Amino acid sequence: MSLTSVMNAGNKISDNINPIRGYFKIETLKDGKVIDTEENHNLIMNSARCSFANLLGGIAGQSIINRFVMGTKGHVDDDVLIPKTALHGFNANRVDLFCGTDIATKGESWNELTFTPSSSISNTKAVDIADGASNSSTADVIVTGCESGQPSITYIFNIAQDAFNGTGQGVVYTECALFTDTKIFSMKTFKGKIKEPSVAFRITWQILF
Repeated sequence: MSLTSVMNAGNKISDNINPIRGYFKIETLKDGKVIDTEENHNLIMNSARCSFANLLGGIAGQSIINRFVMGTKGHVDDDVLIPKTALHGFNANRVDLFCGTDIATKGESWNELTFTPSSSISNTKAVDIADGASNSSTADVIVTGCESGQPSITYIFNIAQDAFNGTGQGVVYTECALFTDTKIFSMKTFKGKIKEPSVAFRITWQILF
């Protein structure tokens, strides 16, 4: 059997296998109470496939997911209540947020939470937290479902009140993404969420295999 025949057969089999998919929820909290929630599927980017291949192949320099980034250009024109869709260039070929992640605009157009997973399936608390403020934000990385054949990774990011507020008194975020160092893994656009010192964010991001 030729290599082409093997690959074609594999493609037919893969058509019956669910691809990697993602689930996203963002909550705004004030005084510890949830005052706004939005949840939906997120988009797994094409670059994520390369990240998996490099990681499994032991390619030097390939990182795990270690950055959560929020940006301010995920909406249509000047309406922060209308998220960008495929009609506006939101597709799996993207390599960055719409606002970009230029270091010169960090703190105003975008912000990030960087972290290192604990490397323990029983200890979900990530370490080396940096949120651009007092570093009191938290990240949990939870792996479940391996025994049932339905594995998933759930990231829970708690963005502290003093973080992600920009250089003024607040920022309206309309997009976010997970990164492996500089490579985007998955992304989501959403209706504008105001981050100011009086509120916190809780983001639940699940990758399903």
